[in-house]
Amino acid sequence: ACEGASAADAWEAGERARERELEAAAAAAASQSAAAWEQAESQACEGASAADAWEAEERARERELEEGVEAQAEAKAARARAAEAAAAPASASAPASATAPVPVPAPAPVPAPAP
Repeated sequence: ACEGASAADAWEAGERARERELEAAAAAAASQSAAAWEQAESQACEGASAADAWEAEERARERELEEGVEAQAEAKAARARAAEAAAAPASASAPASATAPVPVPAPAPVPAPAP
């Protein structure tokens, strides 16, 4: 009976040891799972941050392009105005007194030849 009791005690002690090992393994797995979850969240946040940064860069490029297009349109309009100004006759830009017509005397009548 003593040997049976000690065998039962040994078996029970073994069971408790296995339970502790299982609990420790479960705790370690949970810890690893939590760490993996945190890492996944961190990577997801980093990925979102990278995506946000990329979108911000794209918006900045679009603004630069739009501003460039506007600047090109303004330059084109300025060139067109300059070309119009250059094509206009020089007298159009001169003062009115300088462009007033100068009277030209009428030619004297030529006498007809005598017969």
